[in-house]
Amino acid sequence: MGEHVKVIIRCRPMNLKEIHEKCDNIVETSDYDVSVLNPSARSAPRKSFRFDSVYNTFSKTETIYNDMCYALVESTLEGYNGTIFAYGQTGCGKTHTMQGDGSIKDAPNKGIIPRCFDHIFEKISIANNVRYLALVSYLEIYNETIKDLLSESDSSSHTINHSLKDVPGIGVTVPSLTTQPVKNAEECYNWLKLGNKNRITAATLMNETSSRSHTIFTISLEQIESSVTQSSDLNNMSPIIGCIRRGKLNLVDLAGSERQSKTGAIGERLKEATKINLSLSALGNVISALVDGKTKHVPYRDSKLTRLLQDSLGGNTKTIMISCISPADSNYDETLSTLRYASRAKNISNIPKINEDPKDAQLRQYQEEIVKLRKKLEESNQTENEIFQKISKDNEKLRKLWLNEKKSKMLTQELNNNKDNKRTGQPLNKDLSIEFQSDDGGGKECVQLNARRHIDLIKHALIGGEKVNDMQLRERHRQRKKEAQQHLSAIAQALSRIERILKKLWKIPFGMMT
Repeated sequence: MGEHVKVIIRCRPMNLKEIHEKCDNIVETSDYDVSVLNPSARSAPRKSFRFDSVYNTFSKTETIYNDMCYALVESTLEGYNGTIFAYGQTGCGKTHTMQGDGSIKDAPNKGIIPRCFDHIFEKISIANNVRYLALVSYLEIYNETIKDLLSESDSSSHTINHSLKDVPGIGVTVPSLTTQPVKNAEECYNWLKLGNKNRITAATLMNETSSRSHTIFTISLEQIESSVTQSSDLNNMSPIIGCIRRGKLNLVDLAGSERQSKTGAIGERLKEATKINLSLSALGNVISALVDGKTKHVPYRDSKLTRLLQDSLGGNTKTIMISCISPADSNYDETLSTLRYASRAKNISNIPKINEDPKDAQLRQYQEEIVKLRKKLEESNQTENEIFQKISKDNEKLRKLWLNEKKSKMLTQELNNNKDNKRTGQPLNKDLSIEFQSDDGGGKECVQLNARRHIDLIKHALIGGEKVNDMQLRERHRQRKKEAQQHLSAIAQALSRIERILKKLWKIPFGMMT
């Protein structure tokens, strides 16, 4: 069953420059509507738009996350793909919304991305009979060049332009991208911080720390219902069994659209702005093509951004678009353009589904590896048993020979009492000792040790259930999930009710209204 892209609007407060220039506020907001006044024609009707949710200048990122993002992130833990991306003109608060002020404390304006980290690993910690493998990657699209923000080689002066590959059944990927396993939210913070150091930013007249590139932070979550047995005896560990699911969460911070007359961009900054606007224009063309039912061709290949977002727009993904706007009259054209852009995007329909048994699942490789390692351990143990059985048989034969020899010596001594012909023999187990050493040679123990170490590494890469008995945490999570679902249900009912009222009043289809 298809579902539309959810689009929300966030209007930031006026900044110091706009206050100093005495700009007027031309934006009015309600729960689901936003209207804009044309400062050049104040007597003209306001242009109004309706969205899934609208947040005014006093809104907190915490509220936006709990209302709209919580349910989507929850679904990625169930095996769905999810994308959250921020769009808008430069300096309108996209990076602030996605990443916040850089604090990892639970502050009201902590960004969407760090809140996703906290949410994901809290849910994993209380999972019952489910084990997860969490992997992260972080890329940047700068001047149509894909850069790996987690790679040391890409952070140097020589940047590798990573290529895209369309894999059947998987989608568009960057095969050479670095993926890092993570076990908790803190490790995710560290990788995000490292990537941000390598990200390209610069000052313009509209933003002192303007993002000059698009970035995508991806969290891949592979899960399995039954996993390696938690046993101190690695020989008794059972192999991974069960259905593998993989959810993927893309957290996208787009560079802002720019007007050269406002940003004052020249030289390299102007070149960057041109590439940014071209890729955003390509994204707009994709959105228009998806909304227009007559168009058969969707131009995903016009830019690397649209190719990477191909599954998020019209594909197998639950998607939220956060459109950030400015309330100042000096930004009227940009604000109106963003609202029109967002209004088209809300008509895109995706078909999300749970990803079961993906072909390239890392857990599948771990599963096969554990089976091989356990086979080696069994073969090693079998070899050990064979050696000891052989030793036991040889010992029994040598014991009988020794007894016969002893009896023969005693008989000879009785017959020759007058002869002092006592003989002493070599230790009878000398050859046995040598044989045992030559058969063992330390090889068996080395094989077992390496196999056990490898299984141990795989076991510790899997996480989940660390706080499964924390009933207070489980109840808090259940309550937050319930509230998020109720909020989304209330939004759907309210929008449906408004649509029915408008249809009744004007007696025309709601989709034809402007």
